[in-house]
Amino acid sequence: MEPDRVIRGHSSGLEMSSEKEREALEEAGDEEKEVKEEKIKGMKEFLNEELELEELRAQMLQLLLELEEAQDTVQKHEENFLELQGEIHRTHHKWGGFLLGVTDDRHVKRQLFSEGRFQTACPEQHMLLSEAFIPESSPVATLPCSSSLMITDRTVYHIYPCVYSSAFIPTRTRLLEEERLASAHQAEAFTRQIQHLQAQLRSVQTEIDTADEEKEGELLVAREELRAAEEAAAERENDIASLQEELCRLRAEISRLEDTGQEYELEMVTLRAEIEMKSQSRLQQRKEGDVGQLLEECKSLKEQCQMLQEENSRLNHRLQLLQKRSSGGSCVPLKEEEDETEASQTSISQMNCRLVDAGIQKNISFEGRPVTPSSWTGGFSEIFSLRDQLKQTEEVATHMQTECDGLRNELQNMREMYETSQKERAELELELLRFREEVERTTDGKEE
Repeated sequence: MEPDRVIRGHSSGLEMSSEKEREALEEAGDEEKEVKEEKIKGMKEFLNEELELEELRAQMLQLLLELEEAQDTVQKHEENFLELQGEIHRTHHKWGGFLLGVTDDRHVKRQLFSEGRFQTACPEQHMLLSEAFIPESSPVATLPCSSSLMITDRTVYHIYPCVYSSAFIPTRTRLLEEERLASAHQAEAFTRQIQHLQAQLRSVQTEIDTADEEKEGELLVAREELRAAEEAAAERENDIASLQEELCRLRAEISRLEDTGQEYELEMVTLRAEIEMKSQSRLQQRKEGDVGQLLEECKSLKEQCQMLQEENSRLNHRLQLLQKRSSGGSCVPLKEEEDETEASQTSISQMNCRLVDAGIQKNISFEGRPVTPSSWTGGFSEIFSLRDQLKQTEEVATHMQTECDGLRNELQNMREMYETSQKERAELELELLRFREEVERTTDGKEE
């Protein structure tokens, strides 16, 4: 019964340990879910910051491109203006006349036609000369028919000999100047905007540098914590390995003790059966021996009784002879003879009583016999030796049960230590995973 109770206690302990392990696994799964949610949240915030920074960089690049385009446009206008001024001066010194420029402004054309600001003697050149523009401060000139054409990349000019010494200022120059000024103003606006964006970029760059320094410091701290966590995890793994080895050893010891207990239990059952068989056989033998002994004693008692009866008859016959012989004698000898006869009969009766008492005493069973030194020989010695052996076996079984209980308590303590170490290991692994993810995230952000 005791080994069954031990096995049931051991199985219940294993069930409790499996339930605790399942609870520990569930807690570890919940903690992993929380860590994943925090990781996803941190990644979203990091991506939002990266998107804002990318948008700001795209705006900066767009403004820089617009600034370059505006600078290219201003440079082209300046080159055209300088080229046109050079052509005007060369033509003025060569011909001593004036230059009429072509324009596409329809409003200016209508105004010139309505005011009659120019004249021409060549009808075929009317459409070209109708594009000319003469300032209000210039005198009205009569244009001869003889003229020459000068074609540039963008403008067609009609050059005529001039009767005056002064030349008209072309409107194209003024338009180019105005366009150059507008481009300059636009470039200044772009420059101010770029300077503003550069200031913002510098502030953002400063913030980025500060954030990088903070991240670098956090990265160093995280690496230190990661290293410490790895060392602690290695120590915990070593402790867990040693505890597992100790647990395996204790389980093997418990299984060995259970096997030993079962062997002792079988031996106890065998000894009990053997003792019962021996006691029954000895009782049977004792009963048979007692019956034979009683028969022999009864036979001897019958023989003694017969001898006593013969002795009694002989004494009676002698008494009668003595009475006959001494019929004439005195009374006193006869009385003495009678007393002697009664004494002999009394002694004979006492002897018979003693023999009967001895037979009665021998008829008493084994359990009711008085314990004498001779009774320890034979069956008693073997029975007591078997009882001593049974008692020793029970003491050994009790000792083994006590040792098994102690080992079970030690195993329970080791299981508790193992579960605690498993929980700490899970926490350290989660913390290690979080540190690694943070290090990887910081490293990726730094590389970008």
